Amino acid sequence: MKKLSLLFIALCLILLGCQKEGIYNPDKKIKRIYVEMPNDVKRLSQEWTWDKNLLTKIDTYSSLWGLFATANFEYDNKERVIKVVTEIKDVSEYYSTISYNKGKYDRIEFYDEDSLYASYEFQYDKNKVSKIIYTWYGEIIMDLKKCSFISMIIPKEIIDKTYEDMQKSGSKGKYVATMKISYSGNNLSEIAYDTSTATHTYENYDNKSNPFYSFDPTTPQHLSKNNVGKITYTSGGYINTTKYEYTYNDNFPIEVVEKYSSIDDGSATIRRKTYYEYQ
Repeated sequence: MKKLSLLFIALCLILLGCQKEGIYNPDKKIKRIYVEMPNDVKRLSQEWTWDKNLLTKIDTYSSLWGLFATANFEYDNKERVIKVVTEIKDVSEYYSTISYNKGKYDRIEFYDEDSLYASYEFQYDKNKVSKIIYTWYGEIIMDLKKCSFISMIIPKEIIDKTYEDMQKSGSKGKYVATMKISYSGNNLSEIAYDTSTATHTYENYDNKSNPFYSFDPTTPQHLSKNNVGKITYTSGGYINTTKYEYTYNDNFPIEVVEKYSSIDDGSATIRRKTYYEYQ
């Protein structure tokens, strides 16, 4: 469980892109992120530290452990991120490296004490990421959904799809899957998977700025210029939908209400509220 969980934590903390790949310099810079779960109070989730235009550190907090993880970012002489060292409370350091090919992301590798345990490779259609090939090396652990911390910070569609694939594969060795990505203009419209017929569709975008645009291309919602209003996951006869309601200030969201519903009952349940504080 530990390696897989840390991989997903690292994915959320990787700094990737903006107008020039590897450089993240948004018009409004996030300072703090708060999360309010059902039947709970508003809690600090992340704190971001900047050195002028460079994001240097992200501290991630948990209601159970307090300060849970710290990600420190390293850059090359072009101010592109090339390494992220993630310190997890009470465990060893983990790190990821980012390599480029002709100015575009080529590969992300994840290491545990210099042992490669996961990688992401990128393919492009013109200037947009069109495929992501992700690989896990070694034992695949099947209890991802039991980790409440991961469910707070990873988009639900990615958790569901990864868990489903792990169950089907039952693999304890190398596991490889490909995400195929489609767009409508500057926004993500669909993700399909080579491991199943499941799809995620993205629609009902607003015309406001997405503060995470190109922040991390391994997280689907970061591939869109605007903020998504509805995500639908379809697998066989199963359908679930997540809807997002936004409150804005200066063209950026400051509050997001996330509502989840499934074909089983049709009712919309508030899954969480997220609050953004900018510098």
